[in-house]
Amino acid sequence: MQHPRPERKYVNSWDRLGIEVELEGVTGMDTDEDEIHQPDSPWWCKGDGSLRGHYAYEFVLKNPTPLSDVEFAVQMLGEYDPVISAAATRRCSTHIHLDCRGQTAQHKARRIVGSLILEPMLYAMVDPARAQSVFCRPSWSQGRGTYRDIGRAIAAGYLVDDFAERQSKYTGINFHALCPYGSIEYRMAPAIKNPDALLHWVDVLLSVRRFSDHLDLSAEGLLAVSYKYRQVVEEHLGWAFEYFAVTEDEIRRSAERVSYVVKNICMEY
Repeated sequence: MQHPRPERKYVNSWDRLGIEVELEGVTGMDTDEDEIHQPDSPWWCKGDGSLRGHYAYEFVLKNPTPLSDVEFAVQMLGEYDPVISAAATRRCSTHIHLDCRGQTAQHKARRIVGSLILEPMLYAMVDPARAQSVFCRPSWSQGRGTYRDIGRAIAAGYLVDDFAERQSKYTGINFHALCPYGSIEYRMAPAIKNPDALLHWVDVLLSVRRFSDHLDLSAEGLLAVSYKYRQVVEEHLGWAFEYFAVTEDEIRRSAERVSYVVKNICMEY
């Protein structure tokens, strides 16, 4: 069954996100004349010393950007000649920040737990090598620590800031970003410079957000999600399975991981 892309009419146009795209081999930039360097451009470009290749840069949205303006910004980046000719090597990444500013602690906790529940599916949609990168480690590579930490934070009255302070930046889902930026950062995607592909990935993360915002954080609610995980991911991410070549084996393995996730969160309640 083929699923359409989610309709954005259900997304508040004033909600904001950030995008960072790392690329190597970026040449031919003219900082005086290029559209992307003009004061009214939504992007700024900086050298990226974390990459080993020549002419490595990171293209970053200057400000948290309303979703209604993101499509224009992404198309602009994809049509920029130095980006078209740049190399999206395996060292490069795309980072997406979903805005959580102004949310209650309980609402932030929903987004944290919902992201952890769908995290295995996000890794199923990217290059398997990404899970081995020291810059975007999956939560399960750290044992049960992250799951127990958020379980304790919820049980103690949604102490989300305390939870975020203890988390590492270099994980596939960077919850530490909640402290300085008020966002959750998703780091597991490779460098994506094609506008359609980047917007598809944004839509995947918005689907994660929609699932999270209606999540029942009680032990009964989380266990119910675990028991019917195949149905849950079909409902919220099924539209993207074909585009990202998600297999039934990957869904099955994700369901097994989520059983572990939910068990460890609920053990702290």
